Amino acid sequence: MTTRIPTLGRDAVQRLVLAVVAYIPLLANDVGRVAADTKAYLYLDPGRLLARAPYMWQPEVALGTVTHQNIGYLWPVGPFFWFGEVLGLPDWITQRLWLGSVLLAAGLGMRWFLRTLGWRGPALLVSSLAYMLSPYLLNYVDRHSVILLPWAGLPWLMALTVRALRTKGWRHAAVFGLVTLTVGGVNASSLLLVGIGPVAWLVWCGLERSAPGRASSEQPAGSARPSWRRGSGGWSAWPSRPGMAFRHSA
Repeated sequence: MTTRIPTLGRDAVQRLVLAVVAYIPLLANDVGRVAADTKAYLYLDPGRLLARAPYMWQPEVALGTVTHQNIGYLWPVGPFFWFGEVLGLPDWITQRLWLGSVLLAAGLGMRWFLRTLGWRGPALLVSSLAYMLSPYLLNYVDRHSVILLPWAGLPWLMALTVRALRTKGWRHAAVFGLVTLTVGGVNASSLLLVGIGPVAWLVWCGLERSAPGRASSEQPAGSARPSWRRGSGGWSAWPSRPGMAFRHSA
């Protein structure tokens, strides 16, 4: 018991550092100003955007037009801004909290992935910060932050892939599908690129005939794969969401 307390304390400190780095600089930058990020209706009227997101036809514009990627804002970015409006938060604060939450999700995801692989100590914090503050952010953080969701979800998907190979049952595979739904609702290209990571891991484990880092050598590497294939329906069925194929072909 006495040896576990410092470990729990160190974990809490690392999470706190990630949260501070994710939120404080954004909240202190350009106070009171809203960046032209993603959809303007996220700030002007998020409730209206959510109400119209399920429909592909938008009759209010000119003589009517087909919406572009609106259905993807049903989750999670649309409800996030709507909740900020309900709480009465200024738009710029809601925007900074959204961006900080994306960064924090990326950092915590990388930390969880590395812990799944057996990493411990300060290397967890350093690696998580390196991923969370990647230069990849600079091209999207102030204008298309929703495109960062697949990037933030990649380490979570990798960790869930590893855990699904290690353990029996469908829980990790099901969570994999939910994470895919959360991070891949807007841009299919980004999600497909992110999907290379879990697929490459599965191929490598199949070639090696092992699940690297298994907690127990008694469980065959392939014992969890049937549940993974069942749960991977969340991935394979994702493009069939209403309007997805039409939206990207248009």
